[in-house]
Amino acid sequence: MPPSPPEASAPFHIIFEQRHHYLYVRVEGECSDYQVMKGYWHAIAARRSGSRCSRVLVENEISSAASMADMFSIARELPALGFSQSKLAFADRFAEHEEVNAFAEVVAANRGVKVRIFQCVSTAEKWLTKAEEFILARDGKYPFRSRRKHQHFPTVELAV
Repeated sequence: MPPSPPEASAPFHIIFEQRHHYLYVRVEGECSDYQVMKGYWHAIAARRSGSRCSRVLVENEISSAASMADMFSIARELPALGFSQSKLAFADRFAEHEEVNAFAEVVAANRGVKVRIFQCVSTAEKWLTKAEEFILARDGKYPFRSRRKHQHFPTVELAV
């Protein structure tokens, strides 16, 4: 599917492209405040749910950094937008955004969003498309990441 055209009336331009294993999003604009971020995250959430794609890569091309307060507000809203059901990679090449992005990553992760921040799109893509294997606890509630592919543990029963 070809990339969609940018939205002309918004204070940002957003480009969507359905790639093989994920939805690619490129956000461009001049400023990054709460209202701008809210606008593009809502657009991304709508496109993600419409495409039924659980993996999303967002490339940020907005040069100004958001405030910590604005990033906190947006990061805490991500689960309500459906991103707790997604694997989200956020690529931002601007080094001056690193601190605020790291803060937002922690806020979102603490609210159940599987998210990682990257400075390079290719590294973000590798993480996003990497297959994960989990070993579930007996009750199925706590997934543990497997250290090796197809790791199996013998079943052991203890007499009490």
